[in-house]
Amino acid sequence: MKKWIWLVLAVIIGVSVGGYSYARHNKEMQLYAEAMQRGNSEIADKNYSEAEVAFQDALMKKANDPKATRYLKQTQNFATAESRFGGANYQAAQIHYKRAANMKNGQKTLTQRAQKKVKLLKSVISNRKGFNDIYKTAKKQSKEGKYTTSNETLDLILTSPTTKQKYYKDIVKKAQQLHNSNVAVLNGTKLIEPKKDSKPEQPTTRPTDPATNNSESDSSSSTDTPKANSDTTLTPAENKAADNYKGKNEYTVSQSDKEVNGKTITDSQITDARNLFKSAGMDADAMSDQDIRNAIKGAAQNHQSLQEYAKNNGF
Repeated sequence: MKKWIWLVLAVIIGVSVGGYSYARHNKEMQLYAEAMQRGNSEIADKNYSEAEVAFQDALMKKANDPKATRYLKQTQNFATAESRFGGANYQAAQIHYKRAANMKNGQKTLTQRAQKKVKLLKSVISNRKGFNDIYKTAKKQSKEGKYTTSNETLDLILTSPTTKQKYYKDIVKKAQQLHNSNVAVLNGTKLIEPKKDSKPEQPTTRPTDPATNNSESDSSSSTDTPKANSDTTLTPAENKAADNYKGKNEYTVSQSDKEVNGKTITDSQITDARNLFKSAGMDADAMSDQDIRNAIKGAAQNHQSLQEYAKNNGF
């Protein structure tokens, strides 16, 4: 009788424990299913961080579940790709989008989105390489003094409908900056930039010719006006310049001849231009200051570099 009672009790306990375990298992499977459904819903709403949390919850209810594991990894890759894409790191974004797109038996919506982004980035990366190559060519042309040609090359970037998209704004920005710099050179506003640390040159006192520059002679008495130096007092370079020069000099020109685009050509610009000519192998010492000004003005008007204009016009 005793043994029978113990047997009955054992059966009752076994059934109770089994029933509890079964109920608990069913509850966990229900929570797992709810977590997976929540993850899918978050993906549909593009809430990828919340989707990650949901799939992690699913794995807590059903450890090592292959489906939840796949969905979690795929979501993590897609979320990382979105972050890289938003930061314009297109190469890294492409890698993670491909991982999400290639996930076998992955979450369907996520797979489709990843595939579209992979296709888009293939085009973007290819276009960016092409536009960057164009920019490099234009930059090289600008360094060679081919400013007009450089701007024509940059127009391939600046006038392209493709570059209106956000993926190319950094390339457009640097292309526009180079274009503006070229225009400044061509317009004569940036032919020669004065050195920041150099002191402005003091104008050299020159003899005044009362017959051709009354405005200067009016400001000083005739007794203070020095006589023109004879050739014997000139330096060899000045003698050579005097022998070679057949046009106007800086004492027989109007104020407009000393300006480019309404701005006075500074002594510093003249000095730097003269040095530029010397470095190009020209006899810059044989040029008067007005020769230099004429070169600066001519280069701006003809859309050429200083060196090109000077060589083409016999300076």
